Amino acid sequence: MTGDGPRPDDGTTTAARDAAARADAVGGEPAARADAVGREPAAGADALARATRALQGEPEPGWPDLADRVTRRLRTVSRPGRPLTMATSDAGTLRVDQRVVVDLVRRAVTAVPACRPLDVAVAVEDQAVSSLRVQVAARYGAPVPAVAAAAREATAASLVELLGRRCPVDVDVVDVDLDLDLEA
Repeated sequence: MTGDGPRPDDGTTTAARDAAARADAVGGEPAARADAVGREPAAGADALARATRALQGEPEPGWPDLADRVTRRLRTVSRPGRPLTMATSDAGTLRVDQRVVVDLVRRAVTAVPACRPLDVAVAVEDQAVSSLRVQVAARYGAPVPAVAAAAREATAASLVELLGRRCPVDVDVVDVDLDLDLEA
C-alpha cells in the first residue's frame, strides 16, 4: 500500500514512521521490550511509542495566536441580559436590559483619561442594580489611584443619571496599557 494508510508489514502509518524516525534521530528510547507476562511487543509497537513521544513534544503551530483571537472574539459576543427594574409607579414598571447599564458604564469609563474598561459586572438584587464591579486598564505611567477614582466617579455619575440613585461601585485596575492616550 502507499500513502498514509496502514502498511500490512508493521501496521504503522507514514506519519507515525516519520515521527519515529525523528525520535530515533534525536535518541528516542525504544518501548519496553516485553509486557507484564514476558511477551515481546507486537510489530510496530516500538515505532508507535517513538512516534507518540515525538508528536507529543511538538507544539501545535499557531496555537497562541488562535487562543488570543478566540478570546478577543468571545469578549465581543453579545450575551442576553436580564431586565432590571428602574422605577415602579401606579402607571406601571419601567425596566431596562442589563446590557443598557453595562454599555452606559463602559461609555462613562471610556471618557476617563488614561483608562479603558475591560469588564463590567452588575450585581442584581430584587431585579434592581445593587452594585457594580468594573475592571479597567490604566495607561502605563498614569497614577493608578487617580485613574481608579476617576473611573469610579464617572461610573457613579452615569448610574445616578440612569437609575436616579447611587449604588456601590468597585473599580479594579487589572492591567496597564502602553497604547492608551493620557487624555480622552
